[in-house]
Amino acid sequence: LGALVRAALGAAVCRRAVAYRLCEKADNGLLCNLLASDGARISTVCGSLNMIWSSPFQLAIALAMLWRALGPPVLGGFAVMLAMLP
Repeated sequence: LGALVRAALGAAVCRRAVAYRLCEKADNGLLCNLLASDGARISTVCGSLNMIWSSPFQLAIALAMLWRALGPPVLGGFAVMLAMLP
């Protein structure tokens, strides 16, 4: 998904640059730099979006498995983990 979004973003920026004739004012190096940095940011965000919904599920499953194996002492470890959050 990230690669498709990155390619679509690059095509949109190039189309817009040609339409507004920004290529005459900005050199090709600047345009390529902007495309690369924006594309990398979009690609990173697309990769991180899965963590928003999957991390709570992973944590709940791990805590349930630990609870079955260890019992109530799991709550102490969970409290320490919560205390370490920024």
